[in-house]
Amino acid sequence: LCYEVFISYRRDTGSDVAGRIQEALINRDRQAFLDTTDLSQGYFNQILLERIAAIPHFVILLSHGALDRCHEEKDVLREEIVQARRTCRNIIPVRVPGFQPPDAGLPSEIADILQLQALEYNHIYFDDLIDKLIAWMDQSVRSAAAPVTAVEKPRRSNRARTIRSLAVLPFVK
Repeated sequence: LCYEVFISYRRDTGSDVAGRIQEALINRDRQAFLDTTDLSQGYFNQILLERIAAIPHFVILLSHGALDRCHEEKDVLREEIVQARRTCRNIIPVRVPGFQPPDAGLPSEIADILQLQALEYNHIYFDDLIDKLIAWMDQSVRSAAAPVTAVEKPRRSNRARTIRSLAVLPFVK
């Protein structure tokens, strides 16, 4: 199975939202990895890190208290964020109502996660959230596939054109 998006969340505050987002993406023919349903046999942390490295999009749910334990060096969520950054994944934060940045601040290796443009979760506008999430994923893929080129030349010159001939036609009523 080829996944398009890895959904990262704090289990105790984001699992319901994560499951709902995964289900909505699957219903729109997008393969979303969620550890509770898609994890295979092996070492939990190692499998997660390998999946992140292989999946182009990394959605992190910022729910109440989600980042509070990220100051701990072996925190799973912190390791996931570090791996997503290290492997240059397309990171898309989704803010859930009630999220507040931790009081203690974040380690430097993940601190700028809060500076990224985020989608806002709202159960009333859930379909709009999924539409925008898919659009951001598709935009990232198009941007990555676009060749890097020099600045394009304008198709038309900004200089005034010289009129070489003029036809005068009679006005007929």
